[in-house]
Amino acid sequence: MSNTVPTAKEEMAHNVHESAVATTTTTSNAAELPLISVIVPVYNTGAYLIDAVKSVVAQTYPNLELILVDDASSDELTLKLLAAYEQVDVLTPDNIDKITAQIELPSLATYGVLPKEIVAVNDALKQKVSMLPDAPTQVHIRVLHSATNQGAGEGRNIGVRASTGSYLLFMDADDLFAPQLIEHAYKTKLRTSAEVVLFANHNFSYDPDYDLREQSASWNIEANKLLPCVDIIKQQLFNVGYTVWGCLLSRQTFIDKDLFLAPHVIFEDNDWVVRMVLRTDSLYYTPFDGYWRLMHASQLTAVDYRGARVVNLGDMLQRMVTDIKASPYYAQARNSCIESALDLFGYWAQKLKADTPNKKQVLQELFSRISVALAMLGASVSCNPSWFYMQWHHIGYKLPWLSAASRSNHHAAYRMARLYLRYCK
Repeated sequence: MSNTVPTAKEEMAHNVHESAVATTTTTSNAAELPLISVIVPVYNTGAYLIDAVKSVVAQTYPNLELILVDDASSDELTLKLLAAYEQVDVLTPDNIDKITAQIELPSLATYGVLPKEIVAVNDALKQKVSMLPDAPTQVHIRVLHSATNQGAGEGRNIGVRASTGSYLLFMDADDLFAPQLIEHAYKTKLRTSAEVVLFANHNFSYDPDYDLREQSASWNIEANKLLPCVDIIKQQLFNVGYTVWGCLLSRQTFIDKDLFLAPHVIFEDNDWVVRMVLRTDSLYYTPFDGYWRLMHASQLTAVDYRGARVVNLGDMLQRMVTDIKASPYYAQARNSCIESALDLFGYWAQKLKADTPNKKQVLQELFSRISVALAMLGASVSCNPSWFYMQWHHIGYKLPWLSAASRSNHHAAYRMARLYLRYCK
């Protein structure tokens, strides 16, 4: 995806793939448009929060609700900003800077040049462009507080329960929305009638030397086509994507289909995507890269993703299995779920850095948790494989007269045994 960031005016004129979404609403009153809720879990991200909030106020869609869910932050700047936002009911391009004017903000432009994404957001605020020229954007803001740290997943759940909008979007507190994102997503939803609209993203950083290819996130499904979820389940359930913030869906869908995220865990986005696909009817992916991900060294994923926390991927897999077994698609998804489990362990066995503290113990624990997930699928594996065990399963998964499920079981046993002997023994 391109990292080129258009100005607000250029975005409004951008019609490469927007031509298909050229339908405009017939209303001339912002109040007649459905309220859309943007939910942002916040935990000690004060240095970046102010720009995240600005990017919501800079939207061309004029009727928005912003819910900031404080996950027991302790950072002084974060708390000051949240307290300032609590003093107002509505944010507009005219008052957004005044609200935080008395708060001393750190300079993030340590390299001398602001990222183009930040410049684009501030330009959009100045230009006050709206899909309804006579209805400048207004953002009804609410700040909620959690007494204890519960993680981003539960923060999103709290925000959904408190929201009053007809539609939902999620954003991390250090990221940005492109000024036209919500308008584009909403028009795509109207035009396609998809139950969930997915949109693209790109990474950016204040540090020009940051490798923006690291931790890239994308939707791996066909663009500009209404896709029945049952077809996705049969073909690529475990290769759709792994973000909760890259989509727009109705609040009613989220609640009726129980799409609440697992609380008190990490990697909750990954199994949420699987649950979302299993429980909804259709997806539509528009390649408009309207979600801008800020990459910086203090992120949880940057700090811990390749360390001991990787064992939590096994727990994530168990949550996926639970959802699959509870769905009507277990028969279609079971064998591909086993393959995904094998790929997950094989990938991290090779990817985990050599200098990871207690690397072998980390991999042994990950093996154990993935083994539990495989057992839930009826595929048993051994952490003490003998020569006979290896040979029998190596032969078994090639026997053509066995059922596909039986061959999958043998393949799991053989491959996990090989990986255990190579990386965990």
